[in-house]
Amino acid sequence: MNKYESFRRGLLEKIAWTASAANTPMPVTTWGLFAEFDIPESHVREELLRLANEGFISLAAWDGTRERPYNEWPDADSFFSNTTDSGHVRVRLLSAGGEFLASLPKRPIGFLASH
Repeated sequence: MNKYESFRRGLLEKIAWTASAANTPMPVTTWGLFAEFDIPESHVREELLRLANEGFISLAAWDGTRERPYNEWPDADSFFSNTTDSGHVRVRLLSAGGEFLASLPKRPIGFLASH
């Protein structure tokens, strides 16, 4: 699995564990995800938009008045550069994302012994 596949899987799993039960958004920053998954911040943005366009997640950001979906912003730069909510975007797992996660092989639990 390459680091982009790891990013997509890791992000979806993180959302599933932290925010999906209460259907609350998980606030993230692109620089935080860059640091966690070690892919360039510009690629984090692309991957978030890709997951949203594939229907796996919803993306929104606070515009000072309301939570506004990413596709209602003038462009991706204004969406991700918005400082109203300290640069956070709000991510929710959608059913297609949950179904995708369920279709992936389970990760092993515990430690692997090396020979």
